[in-house]
Amino acid sequence: LEKSMIEKEERKEVKVKPAKKELSKLLVNIHLQGVIWSKNKQLAIINEQILKEGEEFKGFIIKRIMPQKVVLKYGEEEIAVSITPPEEEEGLNLTPNLPRIDRR
Repeated sequence: LEKSMIEKEERKEVKVKPAKKELSKLLVNIHLQGVIWSKNKQLAIINEQILKEGEEFKGFIIKRIMPQKVVLKYGEEEIAVSITPPEEEEGLNLTPNLPRIDRR
Protein backbone atom coordinates (compact mmCIF):
# COMPACT_ATOMS: atom_id res chain seq x y z
CA LEU A 1 0.00 0.00 0.00
CA GLU A 2 2.78 2.48 0.90
CA LYS A 3 4.68 1.60 -2.26
CA SER A 4 1.68 2.32 -4.50
CA MET A 5 1.16 5.72 -2.82
CA ILE A 6 4.79 6.64 -3.48
CA GLU A 7 4.52 5.55 -7.12
CA LYS A 8 1.41 7.72 -7.59
CA GLU A 9 3.19 10.73 -6.12
CA GLU A 10 6.17 10.23 -8.42
CA ARG A 11 3.91 10.16 -11.49
CA LYS A 12 2.34 13.56 -10.82
CA GLU A 13 3.06 16.08 -13.53
CA VAL A 14 5.18 18.98 -12.43
CA LYS A 15 4.89 22.34 -14.17
CA VAL A 16 8.34 23.68 -14.89
CA LYS A 17 8.75 27.43 -14.58
CA PRO A 18 11.17 29.10 -16.97
CA ALA A 19 14.46 29.83 -15.29
CA LYS A 20 15.11 33.50 -14.52
CA LYS A 21 17.98 33.44 -17.01
CA GLU A 22 15.73 32.04 -19.75
CA LEU A 23 13.08 34.66 -18.97
CA SER A 24 15.69 37.42 -19.16
CA LYS A 25 16.74 36.19 -22.60
CA LEU A 26 13.12 36.36 -23.80
CA LEU A 27 12.64 39.86 -22.42
CA VAL A 28 15.72 41.24 -24.19
CA ASN A 29 13.80 41.28 -27.48
CA ILE A 30 10.67 42.92 -26.09
CA HIS A 31 10.55 46.70 -26.47
CA LEU A 32 7.60 48.66 -25.12
CA GLN A 33 7.62 51.62 -27.49
CA GLY A 34 4.50 53.37 -26.29
CA VAL A 35 1.14 53.21 -24.56
CA ILE A 36 -2.24 54.57 -25.64
CA TRP A 37 -4.13 54.92 -22.39
CA SER A 38 -7.59 56.27 -21.58
CA LYS A 39 -10.42 55.29 -19.23
CA ASN A 40 -12.08 53.21 -21.92
CA LYS A 41 -9.16 51.78 -23.86
CA GLN A 42 -5.59 50.80 -23.16
CA LEU A 43 -3.21 49.72 -25.91
CA ALA A 44 0.48 48.88 -25.83
CA ILE A 45 2.90 49.25 -28.72
CA ILE A 46 5.42 46.43 -28.39
CA ASN A 47 7.95 45.78 -31.16
CA GLU A 48 5.83 47.89 -33.53
CA GLN A 49 2.66 45.86 -32.83
CA ILE A 50 -0.45 47.32 -31.22
CA LEU A 51 -1.75 45.01 -28.50
CA LYS A 52 -4.51 45.10 -25.88
CA GLU A 53 -4.89 43.46 -22.49
CA GLY A 54 -5.36 39.70 -22.69
CA GLU A 55 -3.55 39.32 -26.02
CA GLU A 56 -0.49 37.11 -26.43
CA PHE A 57 2.88 38.26 -27.75
CA LYS A 58 5.86 35.89 -28.11
CA GLY A 59 4.60 33.64 -25.31
CA PHE A 60 3.75 36.53 -22.96
CA ILE A 61 0.20 37.55 -22.08
CA ILE A 62 -0.50 41.28 -21.82
CA LYS A 63 -1.90 41.32 -18.28
CA ARG A 64 -2.19 45.05 -17.56
CA ILE A 65 -1.46 48.27 -19.42
CA MET A 66 -0.59 51.41 -17.44
CA PRO A 67 0.48 54.90 -18.63
CA GLN A 68 4.26 54.20 -18.46
CA LYS A 69 4.52 50.42 -18.28
CA VAL A 70 2.93 47.08 -19.12
CA VAL A 71 2.67 43.98 -16.94
CA LEU A 72 3.40 40.79 -18.88
CA LYS A 73 2.65 37.28 -17.69
CA TYR A 74 4.79 34.30 -18.67
CA GLY A 75 3.64 31.11 -16.99
CA GLU A 76 3.30 32.04 -13.33
CA GLU A 77 5.75 34.96 -13.55
CA GLU A 78 4.59 38.58 -13.91
CA ILE A 79 7.05 41.14 -15.21
CA ALA A 80 6.64 44.92 -15.51
CA VAL A 81 8.17 46.38 -18.67
CA SER A 82 8.70 50.15 -18.92
CA ILE A 83 8.70 52.21 -22.07
CA THR A 84 12.02 51.89 -23.91
CA PRO A 85 13.49 55.31 -24.74
CA PRO A 86 13.98 55.64 -28.53
CA GLU A 87 17.74 56.15 -28.20
CA GLU A 88 18.02 52.67 -26.68
CA GLU A 89 16.22 50.97 -29.56
CA GLU A 90 18.49 49.60 -32.22
CA GLY A 91 17.73 50.61 -35.77
CA LEU A 92 14.85 52.96 -34.96
CA ASN A 93 15.19 56.38 -36.53
CA LEU A 94 12.54 58.86 -35.45
CA THR A 95 14.10 61.73 -37.39
CA PRO A 96 12.58 61.97 -40.87
CA ASN A 97 14.96 61.98 -43.81
CA LEU A 98 14.06 65.36 -45.28
CA PRO A 99 15.99 67.03 -48.06
CA ARG A 100 18.44 69.60 -46.82
CA ILE A 101 17.63 73.18 -47.76
CA ASP A 102 20.58 75.44 -48.42
CA ARG A 103 19.56 79.06 -47.81
CA ARG A 104 22.06 81.51 -49.25
